[in-house]
Amino acid sequence: MQSALQSPEILIILLLVGVVTFGWLANRIRVPYPIVLVIGGLVLSLLPGLPRFMLNPQFVFLGVLPPLLFAAAFVTSWRDFRYHLVSICLLAFGLVGFTEVDLNSMVG
Repeated sequence: MQSALQSPEILIILLLVGVVTFGWLANRIRVPYPIVLVIGGLVLSLLPGLPRFMLNPQFVFLGVLPPLLFAAAFVTSWRDFRYHLVSICLLAFGLVGFTEVDLNSMVG
């Protein structure tokens, strides 16, 4: 027999309630919500007795990340984006280049 926390429906509902609560808390303390969500997720991951589950990376990259980036694009200031464009490009291309060099050194 499954316990109440191992039921997928109950777990999803509890996670959604947690997201809403953390979002409300972020709004209340005037901190960007992703920071509060990451800290909240870290705290939840350290609690003993909670079920552990693995996410498929393809699901995260194709099903979760694009809607988050799409939603964030609507609140991005074009002026700030243009101001930080050099830093954004250096970080984006630099990280890809560093990862590629690092992976190639590990393989060959």
